[in-house]
Amino acid sequence: MSNIAICAPSTPMLPEDAARVVTLAEAEFPGVTLHFHPQCFETDGHFAGPDDRRLAALLESANDPAFDAVWCARGGYGAGRIAEAAIAGFGPAARDKRYLGYSDAGYLLGALYREGIGHPVHAPMPNDIRRDGGDAAIRRALNFLSGEMS
Repeated sequence: MSNIAICAPSTPMLPEDAARVVTLAEAEFPGVTLHFHPQCFETDGHFAGPDDRRLAALLESANDPAFDAVWCARGGYGAGRIAEAAIAGFGPAARDKRYLGYSDAGYLLGALYREGIGHPVHAPMPNDIRRDGGDAAIRRALNFLSGEMS
């Protein structure tokens, strides 16, 4: 069983897109449970909430020992603004998790790699469900998160 926290350190996603990801996961990956942080759907300009809210959601997700991984909901500008503070706030529970994302989440993934925190992975994000071939991208990420692909 993999418990996956999803937060949005950059820009928000739509609840209906999150529902599509959950539906796909429930139908095809019974060993994976997705937990979308409510912050994923907040907005502050083009961000998924103000910097302090995005940082708090990321730290809650990373520092909660109940989660096996943290999956960034979407890219776009924003993660780079909170990456340094996030690194400073990661506790012991954050050290062994997988962190998935790309685009602006790369700032965060690079900082994690530099500091030896967790296992940063360049991977599709939940918001990719909106793209042509998005279902296949989500399946690739869920295969990885479920342990079916390492």
